[in-house]
Amino acid sequence: MREGGAFSGYRPYAAEATFLAKLLSGPDEVIVDDPNKASYFIVPFLSSTWCFIGAPKTWVRCGDQDPLSHLLPLLTYFNQSTIHRHIFLGTDSVGNLPVNFQMQPLLLHYGPTPCGPGQGPLITPPPLADDLPAPGRWEFSSKDLLLFTADGVGQRPFRREVLEELLRWQHSLPHLFVVSKRDQQGNSSPACATCCNTPLAPEWNHQSADAIIVRRQAH
Repeated sequence: MREGGAFSGYRPYAAEATFLAKLLSGPDEVIVDDPNKASYFIVPFLSSTWCFIGAPKTWVRCGDQDPLSHLLPLLTYFNQSTIHRHIFLGTDSVGNLPVNFQMQPLLLHYGPTPCGPGQGPLITPPPLADDLPAPGRWEFSSKDLLLFTADGVGQRPFRREVLEELLRWQHSLPHLFVVSKRDQQGNSSPACATCCNTPLAPEWNHQSADAIIVRRQAH
């Protein structure tokens, strides 16, 4: 997951590992031995990392895989009364995850989700790998940018339309919007060389850390 330096299109797929590590490093009272006292059950299977290792260059990775059938015998307290309290980890777009994971009531992922009322997913932001402090509850006021995006277009006409619209906003409000188009190699595209305030790859991590809204894709 180290490809790409401080900014990497690969690193977000392992954000679930950071999430799990933070839970495990919580105060002693966070983890309980008695299941009757547990508010939630964490399923410590890193599904996004597992999918990415199996198919790192594939857009739709694990939709037809079924790791849950192997996990269920290990989930001692997984039943009809506790299913809504089991948190599954899958920090990827929902469509890239195994279908059985997509259907879980509590799933950590990047969104979007078709779930209806009462089925609340957990949306995680892309992880940062530099020395900048993670934003806290009241730190959005210190952000200088409204939006940072580094998106690939390829053969996706709808994504191209979104990018062109964002570029128009960047042209009007360069102090609030940073928009960068990426080619298949993950570099700034020459097509955007004249875009105002377009960052180079080494700057991406700092730009994304300084933005309230972050949108990043590898290609």
